[in-house]
Amino acid sequence: MILFIIHHFILPLWLTKLIFSLKTLILLLALLVIHTGCNTHPPSGDQRSTQIVAAYCECTAALHALDQSAPPTDSSSAFTAHLEKMQAEYDRTFHCLTAALNEHGIVRTNEIGQIQQLVQQKCPELSKNKELMTELLCR
Repeated sequence: MILFIIHHFILPLWLTKLIFSLKTLILLLALLVIHTGCNTHPPSGDQRSTQIVAAYCECTAALHALDQSAPPTDSSSAFTAHLEKMQAEYDRTFHCLTAALNEHGIVRTNEIGQIQQLVQQKCPELSKNKELMTELLCR
């Protein structure tokens, strides 16, 4: 008889309390995760744009310098070697900006105007080639 009472009344009560406490624990953990996630503020749009522009100026400086030092086109072997260097530097620039965009977020086409203005202010020599900027930043 005592086993019957324990099995049918006391055990289910204990099990119910355990399930209730697990639900409470899960709810509290969920609230903690939500609260922590809501308190981490992403950078503002201006700060994000500034970070992207800084990365753009840093990543493309070597490509721009190499482009400015193009050899005369009368020497085909020198020109071919220069083109190979340009392609390698473009690839490095692309990977550098990919890492920056992974960190700061992609640039949407409606943001490119603001980015171009900031590039013109921060590194004006790099702002002249808008097609390259759009190609590298808007993917």
